[in-house]
Amino acid sequence: MTGSGTEVDPHIISSADDLDLVNDDLTAWYKLGNDVSANAEFVAIGDETHEFSGNFNGDGYVITVASFKYGGSYAGFFARTSTTAKVRNLGLAIEEMAGYFYVGALVGRNEGIVEACYTTGTLIHAASSVGGLVGENHGSISRCYSTIDLEGTAKAAPPRIVFAGGLVGWNKPGGTISNCYARGEVEGSTEVGEGHDMGGLVGLNQGIISNSYSTGEVISDILPEDDDIGGLVGGDYDSVANSFWDKETSGLETSGGGTGKTTAQMKTASTFTDAGWDLDTIWALFGHCNDGYPCLRAVTPVCFTPFVCPYCEEPFATQEELDAHIASEHIPITVSRAYALSREEL
Repeated sequence: MTGSGTEVDPHIISSADDLDLVNDDLTAWYKLGNDVSANAEFVAIGDETHEFSGNFNGDGYVITVASFKYGGSYAGFFARTSTTAKVRNLGLAIEEMAGYFYVGALVGRNEGIVEACYTTGTLIHAASSVGGLVGENHGSISRCYSTIDLEGTAKAAPPRIVFAGGLVGWNKPGGTISNCYARGEVEGSTEVGEGHDMGGLVGLNQGIISNSYSTGEVISDILPEDDDIGGLVGGDYDSVANSFWDKETSGLETSGGGTGKTTAQMKTASTFTDAGWDLDTIWALFGHCNDGYPCLRAVTPVCFTPFVCPYCEEPFATQEELDAHIASEHIPITVSRAYALSREEL
C-alpha cells in the first residue's frame, strides 16, 4: 500500500490485501485507487473497543464484500467510527450479512461524519439497531442512501426491541441525517421481545432528520397501531423536517414523522421544491434513473452524469457509450428514413 497515511499523502488502497491493512492503523488517512473486491471472510475495520478515527475517501469507487467474518455486535464494514472519523465518497456492495446489535452495512455504530456514501446488496439480518447504511448514529450522515433489505428479530436478551430502518436503525440524540434516502424493505418479527421501532428510513429517531425520503415496504408481525412502525420513521422523539415516504410502496399511511405521498407525487419535482429541496446541486429528478424517484447528484451511480439518448431516452454512463448506441441503433434508421423521404419527394 503506497502513501504515508497523512492528509497530503494518504495511503492508496488498490487491492484486497491493502484493504486488510487498514486495521493496522485506525487513525490514518486512506483513499481508494480503484474498485476493490475484499478478501473472503472480511474482517471489519475496528471492533467494539477499537474505533476507526481516521479519514477514508472512496473517491467514487466501490468496495465489494462477498462475506464478513464477524457476525456479532458492532457489525459492518466499519465496526465503530469515532467523533474524528470521516468516511466519504464510498460505494459499498455486500452480499448477505448478519449481526446482533449495532449492525449496518457501512458502519455498525457511527459517531463521526459519513457523507456521499451508498450501500447496495441483498439482505442484513440482526436483532436490533440495524440499518442499511448505519446501525446506530450519533454523528452526521449526509447525501447517502441504501437499497439493502433488512430483517430484524427481537430476542429474549436485551434490548428485546427491534430498532430497524432502511438507512439507520437508531438515530441517537445529537445524530443528524440530511439529504438521504432508503429504498430497501424493512421487516421485523418478535420471538420473545417487547416490540418494534421500525421505519423505511429510521427505526427510532432521537436526533434530527431533514430533506430525506424512503420508499421501501415496512413489514411487521405487530400492527402499526400497536407499536412504533411508520412509513418513514417508527418512533420520533425529536425532529423530522421536509421529509417524505411513499405511502403506496411502503404499505403504510402513518409514520412517526414526515409526510406521506403517493408514488406519483414522490416522482414530481414540486413535492420537493415546495419543501425547499435543492434540485440543482444536491438532488435531481432525471426520470430515467432511480425508478423516477429523486437521486443524489454525484452519488447515485447512474446519475453521475446523465447521457440520455435523444431518440429512445435510454441512459448511458458515458458520452462514448451513448455515441456508440446511437451509431448502432438509430443512425441506420435515421438514414433509411431520410432516403425514403427523398424518394417520396421525387
